[in-house]
Order: sequence, then structure tokens, then C-alpha cells
Amino acid sequence: MNRQEAKKRATELVAKMTLEEKASQLRFDAPAIERLGIPEYNWWNEALHGVARAGTATMFPQSIALASTFDEDLLYKVGEIISNEGRAKYNMQSKRGDRDIYKGLTFWSPNVNIFRDPRWGRGHETYGEDPYLTSRMGVQFRTQHAVNKNDRILPGIDQFKLLNIILRKLKFAAVKLVGVIRPRRVHATVQHHPDQNAAK
Repeated sequence: MNRQEAKKRATELVAKMTLEEKASQLRFDAPAIERLGIPEYNWWNEALHGVARAGTATMFPQSIALASTFDEDLLYKVGEIISNEGRAKYNMQSKRGDRDIYKGLTFWSPNVNIFRDPRWGRGHETYGEDPYLTSRMGVQFRTQHAVNKNDRILPGIDQFKLLNIILRKLKFAAVKLVGVIRPRRVHATVQHHPDQNAAK
């Protein structure tokens, strides 16, 4: 089934669903709709540096370490391995009827948040504080997941779209911290905690 056929089939299935059935599919642990032949699906899976949990898989260094290589080709290869292993694990588990958490094809990766504040505690899951580097690494990682040779997953994301998303997040952070949007103030605000500025 190609993408157009899949889209047509999905549209037909949704049209046959009741309102309650549609709402049930918005959960991360979407239940089966047996009358339509829709199996249960768990949207919660993670592949930040390897297909997490649910059995054996290749594990790579955390994202912050991968970014420190500044090697876009390496990130593409990492994405390729994760993508292939994720598809293989999904196929194997689906044949067994195992559709539990961490066994779907929806990977919550990569994390393209900009690491601004070490108090967050999850900075190691990001590519660091540089928006350009984060966009380059994120695109390479994501593109391989998207392509996966047979157009089987999702369309890739353009580098500039990803960079724009990241910059919008920075802009939002600046607005949240100082209440205005002024590019000259963004850099200074991100580097200093607002309490420090208030004390001066």
C-alpha cells in the first residue's frame, strides 16, 4: 500500500467511526476498534539514541555527545540504524499481537529543544544550545527515519523548517522571560536568569 492508498483508507475508516471511537484514538494507548479491523496502537515509543526498552537494540551515546561530534553524516547513519531496528522490532512484535507501550512506530525523537538552563535536567537529550547545530543534527537524524528506503514512515522535515521551529522556541523563551520580542535582548536574556537582572 502506497501513501495515497493509505490516506484514502484512513479517510474511509475515520468516516465510519463514531465520535467516541474517534476520541478513543487520541489517547497514547489507543484501543482497538474491532468492528473496523483497527488494532490497538500505543503511540509511546522513544528512539533518542537507540530503540528504547522493549528488548535488545543498538544503543548510541546521548544526543549531547552525538552533537559534539559535529558529524552530520554520523547522525544520518545513527538514524538509519535506529530506523531499521525500529521497523524490525515493530514487525516482530506485531506478528505476536504485542502492541504494548514502547512497541509502536511512533518515536518521540529527536529532541530539538535548545538546552538553555541546566536546571531543566534533560539537557543530555538535546543537541545543545546552538540552534544551527541542533537544526543540522535534527534534520539528519529525522530524515533517515522519514526516508527508510520505501517511503514507509513520515515525510522528512526541511532544515529551514526545523531551524524556524527552534528559533520560534527561542523567541517564545525571550517573550516569557522579558515580556518583549527584541532580537538584541534575546541573547542576553537567555544567558542570564531573570532574577539576576531584577537584582541589578
